Amino acid sequence: AQELAKEYQDQIQERQAQLHAEKVKEGEEGTRSSAEKMQAQASQYKQKALQDARMAGMLDDEADESDVQKRDASRQERHSLVQLKQLHDQVEKAEAEAKRARADADSL
Repeated sequence: AQELAKEYQDQIQERQAQLHAEKVKEGEEGTRSSAEKMQAQASQYKQKALQDARMAGMLDDEADESDVQKRDASRQERHSLVQLKQLHDQVEKAEAEAKRARADADSL
């Protein structure tokens, strides 16, 4: 009876060891699966971050281009104002000369 009890005790311990090993294996597989999911998610986040960075770069380039266009337009506007002032000065000079010429013609 003691031998039979010992044999059953050994079988119970062996089965408990097997169950423990299976639980450990399942835990490792669960951990591995969880790690793979986290890695896949991290990869997705990385791709999204890269995409966002590219978009930010494009928007920054567009903003720079817009700034350049604004500066060019401002420069052209200043140049046009200078030309307009020069034309105005030339017209005033021509009017003054015409006035003098009329005065000279009247005096003759």
